Amino acid sequence: MSTAGTSTLLLQLIAQSTGEDAWRHFYARCEPVLLAVIRRAGFAGQDAPDILQEVMTACLESLREKRYDPAQGRLRGWVSGIAANKIHEARRRRLRAEVQVIDSSDATGFLAAVADISLPAGTQ
Repeated sequence: MSTAGTSTLLLQLIAQSTGEDAWRHFYARCEPVLLAVIRRAGFAGQDAPDILQEVMTACLESLREKRYDPAQGRLRGWVSGIAANKIHEARRRRLRAEVQVIDSSDATGFLAAVADISLPAGTQ
């Protein structure tokens, strides 16, 4: 993602929905760098490409909505910020999933223990 090679025309074509080739070029330049960042953040297997897709989708939507402003900073920093946000979201999802698994197993164990308790005769 070198700033010297990032052309205004490339970004304009992506934003205008007319630059499928421009998007492919942008994606090819960003993909290896972003995957490395995502993997260094602790995501492996299918999680890394999934997060990459989230990052790139957010970039595309933002470019089309003209939310990237070169006057505010480099494209690299802007894409890195989106990646950091998506990595944080993925971590939160992972934590919520872990909590649900813990809660679910506790509840399952509790329900199994309750099911084993016999009711006294004549009560139901």
